[in-house]
Amino acid sequence: MGKAQMSAQIYAMNWDQDGRHTGLHYGLLLVVYAFYGYQVCPFLEQLGMVELLSPVAAMLAFQLILRHFGKQKLASLDIAQRVRALFWMDLALFALGGCALAFFNLFAHGFPLDSGAKILVLFLFAGFYVSLDLALEREYRLGQYLGSIGAPFPLSVRYLSVQKKFALFSSANMVILASVCLLVVYKDLHWIVASMPDMQMAQLAIMAEIVFVVAVIGAYILRVIRQYSRNLDAMLRAETGGLQRVADGNLKASIPITTNDEFGHMANLTNQMIGQLRQSRDDLVRTQDVTMMGLISLAAKRDNETGLHLKRTQTYVAMLARALRKKIPDLQRVLSDEKIELLYKSAPLHDIGKVGVPDHILKKPGKLDDDEFAIMKTHAEIGAQALEEAEKALGGCSFLSMAREIAATHHEKWDGSGYPNGLQGKDIPLSGRLMAVADVYDALRSPRVYKPGFSHSKAMAIILEGKGQHFDPDLVDVLVSIEAEIEALSDDMADAVDTPSEEIKASGAAA
Repeated sequence: MGKAQMSAQIYAMNWDQDGRHTGLHYGLLLVVYAFYGYQVCPFLEQLGMVELLSPVAAMLAFQLILRHFGKQKLASLDIAQRVRALFWMDLALFALGGCALAFFNLFAHGFPLDSGAKILVLFLFAGFYVSLDLALEREYRLGQYLGSIGAPFPLSVRYLSVQKKFALFSSANMVILASVCLLVVYKDLHWIVASMPDMQMAQLAIMAEIVFVVAVIGAYILRVIRQYSRNLDAMLRAETGGLQRVADGNLKASIPITTNDEFGHMANLTNQMIGQLRQSRDDLVRTQDVTMMGLISLAAKRDNETGLHLKRTQTYVAMLARALRKKIPDLQRVLSDEKIELLYKSAPLHDIGKVGVPDHILKKPGKLDDDEFAIMKTHAEIGAQALEEAEKALGGCSFLSMAREIAATHHEKWDGSGYPNGLQGKDIPLSGRLMAVADVYDALRSPRVYKPGFSHSKAMAIILEGKGQHFDPDLVDVLVSIEAEIEALSDDMADAVDTPSEEIKASGAAA
């Protein structure tokens, strides 16, 4: 999205709500002016309500028209500049309105300059709160919009710190409260006390007026504090949420940059850190993949199985894992997308231990005898030990840990009759149980130099026969639920090997 296009969208997004908020503020100012004028200026007190409010209403309407055209002019500015520029434009319009009303009363009613000064003070102070509230509202909605489209708030080296913002706002509140209260007391001392012989009634009148002024200003202060607190809360929640996603392993997450202050710069630095972590992770993953490809290539050169066997089995494992997660929602965390990706990458190393099996056994064109089969079974322990040593050398590595687990347990059986450790049921890691189903199915379907490949239906019949004995019953059910996809993949990635006439038993093929 180009800068001009984004500016147009943000302008359109902000205008309707900004216009409504501005209209509410201007209407409230008209009401406050009616009470303020009577409280601080004896000259305004002489006017009727219509005569008092008509020029103010006309002035505020004119301000709205100027504001509309001013916003269109400012729409071409940078986003960060626009928020500040709109604040100063709003404040300038109130100053202009206060001056215009002061001169109107001077020429139309002959009021003195001090009466006009009190009107100007009202417009300046009211303009300060209204402009600040509208600026905070725009900043909030702008931050929400930029966060939703993933666009950062433009940062600059020069910015007003949160500490300075609080100091300036607190100082402005003290000046405004003191000034308005002094104006009220000054007017009362000259008019109310003089016209009220009863000092107790005069004191009550003064207190009532001061309470009114403090209540109005206090309401505006609380409104601004609430707006700023909401903006601050939104920034902190966005940063906390982004950091939580990163802590959960999502290095594609980023922290929304919604303000040009300390928090915006903190978010920017955090995003840089996340980017560096992502780059390091990607480099590590590439190293991991290259390492795994080397190990897989080493195993493939010794084994009599083809590279397609490795690709098929790793795909079967991933398909079974996704289907199992769908069937058993409690496994959502155990079988997260990251864990399934790890299973997929680690599965080709399930028979890495065959590099330690002598060639005359590993490549024998026929069924193994008992002694040979006993030696062949050692490949599970050999592979697990080799991967464990590599894992220790790296100081812990998730993909080697998963590969070791698969290598050590993919020949264990559900009823405890498997090898090398005779594990039973759920004592067998889920990765090993998944690999067992995938490996046996592919061994049954694949032709070898010593046997033809079985049909899908025959392979499924043998696996169903081993349900609850060789295989995890849940995984057999999952295999049945996706057997059409499994069969299609097996046919698409079939080995091109000549089929001999003699079959061997399924147990020989599975070994």
